[in-house]
Amino acid sequence: MPGVVALLLTLALLPAGGIRWVSWFGGLAERLVTPISHPLAKVSRWVWPASARIDDKQMQWLSDERERFAQLALREQADNARLRQIIKELQRGLELNPALPVRQLAASVIRVSSDLSSRELVVRAGEREGVIPGTVATCAGLQLLGRVVDAGRVTSRVQPITAKAAKSIRAMVMLSETATDGRICTLEPVGDGTLRGPVQDESGTPQVAIGMTVRLDDPDRWPGSAQMLLIGKVEAIEPDANQPLRRVLTVRPSVLLDRVSEVYLRLEDEPNAGGRP
Repeated sequence: MPGVVALLLTLALLPAGGIRWVSWFGGLAERLVTPISHPLAKVSRWVWPASARIDDKQMQWLSDERERFAQLALREQADNARLRQIIKELQRGLELNPALPVRQLAASVIRVSSDLSSRELVVRAGEREGVIPGTVATCAGLQLLGRVVDAGRVTSRVQPITAKAAKSIRAMVMLSETATDGRICTLEPVGDGTLRGPVQDESGTPQVAIGMTVRLDDPDRWPGSAQMLLIGKVEAIEPDANQPLRRVLTVRPSVLLDRVSEVYLRLEDEPNAGGRP
């Protein structure tokens, strides 16, 4: 031991150039340790990573949270678009007959009757909102849907004009979108989503053609604010089997009336008695 101490003291006093040969022993030790140092370093980094480890459960939770917030954001965008569309439809409804006081109420459809002859829609609006039997219902695009046949406290039943149990309606085939005159026809529901009936007084030109617009023109049985609401478009024209000189029209609404998810109830300050079913 005294010899080792003396050797170390001697080496410590020598200049740096005099002990350069000692580095050979360091290189030898490095060559011996290097083959196992890399695997040991990888194991060390796996056991004690530089950042916190995230297990599978935490990763799944983060993924679920990201998906949930994405869904919420998309749902809010869809709701905003739907509300903007409702406002647009309500404004269009007021512009149809501005001289007649009418208040429009949007109501969601909560179920459809299983009775194939009536196909009544149950909507979430009733007497507390001012809905009464005879209230006119429309859907998107000012499409005439039907009338309320029964009003409860919080819900009402609406019968579409295409329901087989619905009554016939008087309508006008618009010969021009800018004109207020046309050909009168009487339409009855067929039960397949269309209405059918003869067209009256086809004297003069132009003649009724496929694709022409058909609007409500029935002041005796429908309120004044409902006149000229859209019924549909002429889909087919056929000769009357009983009167060959007379033609029968098939009119199809713009949407399937018993499949809509939302309706617009047209509430009048002074309901027209003639508009009751």
